Amino acid sequence: MKSQIKEKLKASGIHFAMSAFFITAILAAIRYFWYPEQLFYVMRTAPIFIILAATDIAIGPLLTFIAYQKEKETLRKDLLIILAIQLGALCLGIKTLAEARPVWIVYNYGIFDIVRANDISTENINPIELLLKNSWLGPKLVSAKLPESNHERKKILFDTLAGKPDISKNPIYFLPIEAAWSEIKSIAVREALPNEEEAYLIPVTGSATPSIAIIKMTKNPNIKIIKAL
Repeated sequence: MKSQIKEKLKASGIHFAMSAFFITAILAAIRYFWYPEQLFYVMRTAPIFIILAATDIAIGPLLTFIAYQKEKETLRKDLLIILAIQLGALCLGIKTLAEARPVWIVYNYGIFDIVRANDISTENINPIELLLKNSWLGPKLVSAKLPESNHERKKILFDTLAGKPDISKNPIYFLPIEAAWSEIKSIAVREALPNEEEAYLIPVTGSATPSIAIIKMTKNPNIKIIKAL
């Protein structure tokens, strides 16, 4: 009996070590690419990562401990089923993180809006084009601008009032961020940084916690989103 428990503990321990390494590597890559820098904190994704890692790392080794018997004829089949369950749980967690990942940071008339993948309007854009437009390597920085046509502006207004996504969530209205620099500089709160650089502060929406964007107007303007104090 003791030797059987030893074998079970050894098998589940090996499974635990392999699961911990594999899942930690995947989540680290997701953290680096999908939720870079402070976005990981302002979007409050840390609890999701912890639950996903803890659950997935625990499932496999626990089931291995229960199922493992060295001389069991169906051992290989049982272990494959356990692996499939574990991978299924991991894929479900990754799908949730993928759908909630920030894909755009959109300047929209006085604010920056963090837009998640599942916030994007699918109107007037086919799914393949949308899949290609939505970044998989961290959010892209753009600005949004209303069309010149009064008819289109009214349509957008009524669509927004009806609960449809506004222009900050519709890629057909996106422009390069450079198109909004002059407006940003005219309305943002100016702040002198300790190293004598000049920065501009703009409020941020779409995050899970009150946030602001700090824009450093260097040769290549740099934007950092942090929690508001």
